Amino acid sequence: MSDPTQMTHRLSGLVLIRRAGHPRQVGVVQPNYVEDPEHNCQLVGGQAEPGEPPRVAAARHLLRETGLRLPIGRLVALDYTDAREETGRKACQNHIYDVGFLEDGVPVALPPTAPGKKLPELASFRWLTLDRRHSDPPGTEYLDQYSQPWQGQRIRASVDAANTDSLAELHRGVPW
Repeated sequence: MSDPTQMTHRLSGLVLIRRAGHPRQVGVVQPNYVEDPEHNCQLVGGQAEPGEPPRVAAARHLLRETGLRLPIGRLVALDYTDAREETGRKACQNHIYDVGFLEDGVPVALPPTAPGKKLPELASFRWLTLDRRHSDPPGTEYLDQYSQPWQGQRIRASVDAANTDSLAELHRGVPW
């Protein structure tokens, strides 16, 4: 059996949270640890520990990043991201699970600032609307305003798969 610490790629568990009564809105976090955090909103979740199944990682990150304990539902997307030599980041197979719809008023608790850090890991949790419509109220925040294009593609493909009871197989947000 191979040593999991010597893996050539990473696994992650991410969750798709949709807003009850607002089927075009998804819950995302805004991390402080990336370049241009204002335009890097992404799904809740993160890397699995060595030997940890992605579904378990998704539940762990959901609780740590939002304070929410929600049932981890069906796998709706697999998104492969390539290694990045310039950062030393290994390739990653992202497993995206549907956790359903969150009712308005359910509190989301971001993690506190870690000791010795100037900023918390996450700046915010927010609801972003997938697409623009003339009927949207003023002040609506859109996915394209706050996420990288490939993150937006990943999120849209995940919503589509959740809505059609299918599985999206992606490469950096684009269907294979």
